[in-house]
Amino acid sequence: MGGHAPGGPPVHPPPARTEPGPEGEKVRVLREQVQKLTEPVNLNSRNSSKPPSSDPPWVPGKSKGPTGRGRGGQRGHQGHRRQLLPEDRVTRVEDYFPEQCRHCGLSLQRPMEPGIPPFRYQVMELPPVQMQVIENRLHQVCCNRCLRTTLASWPASAPRGNFGPRLTSVLGLLTGRFRVSRRDAEEICRTILGGEISLGGIKLQEDVVSQALAPVVAEAEQAVRAATVVNADETPWKEADRPGYLWCANTDDLAVYWIRQGRSGKTARELLGDNPDRILGSDRLGSYGFHPMEKRQICLAHLIRNLRRLTDRAGPARTIAEWGLRELEDLFNLWHEFRDGHLNRSELQARAKPIRARMGHLLRRGTRCGESKSETAFKHMLRHFPAFWAFLRVGRVADKQQFREGPAPCRPSASRELRQPELRGQPLRGTDAHRR
Repeated sequence: MGGHAPGGPPVHPPPARTEPGPEGEKVRVLREQVQKLTEPVNLNSRNSSKPPSSDPPWVPGKSKGPTGRGRGGQRGHQGHRRQLLPEDRVTRVEDYFPEQCRHCGLSLQRPMEPGIPPFRYQVMELPPVQMQVIENRLHQVCCNRCLRTTLASWPASAPRGNFGPRLTSVLGLLTGRFRVSRRDAEEICRTILGGEISLGGIKLQEDVVSQALAPVVAEAEQAVRAATVVNADETPWKEADRPGYLWCANTDDLAVYWIRQGRSGKTARELLGDNPDRILGSDRLGSYGFHPMEKRQICLAHLIRNLRRLTDRAGPARTIAEWGLRELEDLFNLWHEFRDGHLNRSELQARAKPIRARMGHLLRRGTRCGESKSETAFKHMLRHFPAFWAFLRVGRVADKQQFREGPAPCRPSASRELRQPELRGQPLRGTDAHRR
């Protein structure tokens, strides 16, 4: 039993000796089997690519601790008030004058010339909304010579369908940009706009908007492929109940989506284009292997999750993974100082250099940790090691509170852009038809 030696630290019994031979080999095999069975059970969003929504209740969340501040605006904070719009944006001006003096009761005369500046406040209001219905009548006229009738040609200014371009655009915004269901869009048209439209009619207008946006989508695709820095990601997605993947490529200004049946390297090259001079932010999926390793920025958030997964294992792999997590924490602290303007790029590179050296050393040690599965994981990380540091080499220009023209150590923008269609597609995570 454990105890305390006089004047010394606690004394614990020595570890049990594992004798070589059949019994020791059996214990080792059983330990590996237990680890193999328990590891999938312990997977969560903190040590794997699983979404946070799949975490069991006992997994700690990312919520911050109590700050001691109450809800809402804090006492003494700087106030923000609505600014008055310029007069050229004012629809109507209403002037009001006092009729008598509030101090002595004398009747007051309206001044003939401007005197004391008035107190101004503006009220924003919607005008009464009434759907306009335009009836186009194509008349037929009988010819006096041949006695045949001629139907008037369709006017170029009149839409061919039953809905005008503005209503079609609004429906496209509701169901596309603002993720309103078609049934809710139908109710909005009826209760707010005062017009009746069927669910099928809304679907047809979505197709019209998709066709109208096709040239814009093609232009956005070309802009993303020509960008100097692109983040890419993909997620499982069904189309017409067929399994596939939703791809996203985004820059600081654009996000483009594709739905494809697979996520092979051929598909990635087809969608992202072959531009070896740009920086590609991605995870370690092999599909992005066509891009030069030194021109990639592997998302370090994925590396953190992989190391956390290794900390659940016993032996040297756990110690090495914990070491790696401490180094990455220091690296992100440096990045935050640089992002907030407390470090310049030269200082960031100089202070990150020893962290990079230690990360390379610990990953190489991990490839010789003595546990085959962990060694494979460390070898995979080491193979992508040059792609962990592009954010140190390529400058990012400060634009107010945003950093542009360069990669970040992680790519939250790509994951965030993928979350929009994921939220819309829940719980099915898919679409029923192919439409741009």
